[in-house]
Amino acid sequence: MSTREFFQRGPSPLVRLAFFCAFSVALIILDTRYHSVGFIRAALNILIYPAEQVAHLPVYLFEQSTEFFSSQSELRASNERLNHQLIVFSERAAQSASLERELNELRKLNDLPSRSKLPSILAEVRHGGRNPYSAKLILDRGSQAGLIEGQPVMDTEGLVGQITHVSPMSAEVTLVTEQNQQIPVRILRNGLRTLSEGDGSSGTLSLPFLPEGADIQTGDQIVTSGIDGTYPEGLPVAVVLHIERSSSRVFARVTCTPVAGISRGHYVLVLTPPKNADSSKLGSKDD
Repeated sequence: MSTREFFQRGPSPLVRLAFFCAFSVALIILDTRYHSVGFIRAALNILIYPAEQVAHLPVYLFEQSTEFFSSQSELRASNERLNHQLIVFSERAAQSASLERELNELRKLNDLPSRSKLPSILAEVRHGGRNPYSAKLILDRGSQAGLIEGQPVMDTEGLVGQITHVSPMSAEVTLVTEQNQQIPVRILRNGLRTLSEGDGSSGTLSLPFLPEGADIQTGDQIVTSGIDGTYPEGLPVAVVLHIERSSSRVFARVTCTPVAGISRGHYVLVLTPPKNADSSKLGSKDD
């Protein structure tokens, strides 16, 4: 083989392997002792960095998307859990407020018998009357609990009405605002006696038999007079809301608003009238 052919063919693989091995060992020795190839490594790192980032980009995007959807799922679950807790706490708060109102109502009612010196029966308001055009309440106590027709009914503020019908397990109360329901009353300020009368659907009372010149003022308190033997004396009934006087009329037009909760109360007291009272007597014009 000629020299020309030897150089054209190049060195044999074994020679090339030996050369590169020796070259590598030399670079390792130089880098270990003299750190002479550090700048080469830094330059290669700079050149390779963009390619490394591009290669790592799919992995990075996958990790970020997985974390995003995982966070969204956790936030949704947390939001649902918090909404559920809010509903539960709101319900408990409403129940607590309702129970507190009922407790205060019962505390006031428990005070009433000692002040009125009359036996009484505590009853719960079941619902309003069947007829939407009449002012009635239905109680959860009846004749089995000792209720009879004619007994006065009051709440923590004043007179609610009178029991007009009794069954074994329930009783019907006719409210003071029922049309034609009359109650003997007096003006607390001056003791002037008269009759109050319910105005029906308006939810107010009137004093239809007061003369034009009667001494009555807006804001006067109206209480039971006790002269009929059915309603104990001094039970709060209403407050004078409006007075209309005219020289062309014999009687003044006096409108009053009841002081009792009427349809708002949850508990009421049924008062036992004196033994000498006519328990079947009703305060109504129709009777």
